[in-house]
Amino acid sequence: DRYARELELLARGDVVQAKNLQDSAVSEESVEMDEDGSVDKPASPSDRGNKTWTSIQLKEAHSIFSKLMKKRVNKCANCGMKNPPIKCQIYGWLTIQGTDGSAVRRKAITDYNLEGDRHISNPNGTGVSGLTDDRVKASSNQTKDLSDDRPLLTTEVESILKDLWEKEARFCMLLCDFQQNLCVSEKRRGYEMFFLKSMLVPPNRFRPSTSSSLGIMEHPQNVMLSKVQEANLALQHDSAHPNHMDVLTRWRDLQTSVNLFYDSSKGLGKSGKDGHGVRQLVDKKTGIVRQKIMGKRVNHSCRTVISPDPFLAVNEIGIPPAAALKLTYPE
Repeated sequence: DRYARELELLARGDVVQAKNLQDSAVSEESVEMDEDGSVDKPASPSDRGNKTWTSIQLKEAHSIFSKLMKKRVNKCANCGMKNPPIKCQIYGWLTIQGTDGSAVRRKAITDYNLEGDRHISNPNGTGVSGLTDDRVKASSNQTKDLSDDRPLLTTEVESILKDLWEKEARFCMLLCDFQQNLCVSEKRRGYEMFFLKSMLVPPNRFRPSTSSSLGIMEHPQNVMLSKVQEANLALQHDSAHPNHMDVLTRWRDLQTSVNLFYDSSKGLGKSGKDGHGVRQLVDKKTGIVRQKIMGKRVNHSCRTVISPDPFLAVNEIGIPPAAALKLTYPE
């Protein structure tokens, strides 16, 4: 709630009060404003169009987000269970590690007690007769699953983020739309920005095939797009079969193919990293067009006009962004 109040004050332009929110008097005043509804009231389209954002507001908002992301919570605040560690060995593919034996047994006992209390409080039931051997066997199987490492599927991650958006709607709406440009319905679906369900394919004229003495050579993006299509078809074919491991393997291959299309540096081997993804094309364009002064690529040096340069006038000095940001100050 404190982070949400700080972001709401920053969105209104009250940077000083957001900085001094740790004071108890300011915190109580913020709570009263929340109850009145003046803070959570959505801005009208005319207000959003006339709203100007300063670099100080954006800098403070980024500091709040980074401060929140750096916090490491070992236990769940609702159930008190230990959060299992999550690793990302492949970009976009998460693996949840198994918990230790004591935590697994504690969770099994808690679930067993909750199940027993539910059947005891049931007026139509017969006491504790609901605690059958089937439920004990199911609890033991669930305990075994928790102790093993398993992949955290995309559908599970999407379900978790959807529940988070419903539980912490106030903060999550500020997280996905701090500048208040989206409507309420779009904010409630803000978790969808973390998932890619359809790919934008550039037209054929931007990825033409080339002819040489060896034959016709396909554009690198055509090769990557064909791999994505093949991985998607293989996943659809294996989804009809009950083999769970084959589906996971095809799913991981599809994730890797999509990663290589957008950023070839996310490849596992040297062969995958040698390609040219979308990010590599943008970086190349940035270096050729935007980081050249007087025909030379300069990232951290300033140059005056001592020879013809089409980008500079005779009374101008070329300053790269890295140097310009250090010479200027926030408004």
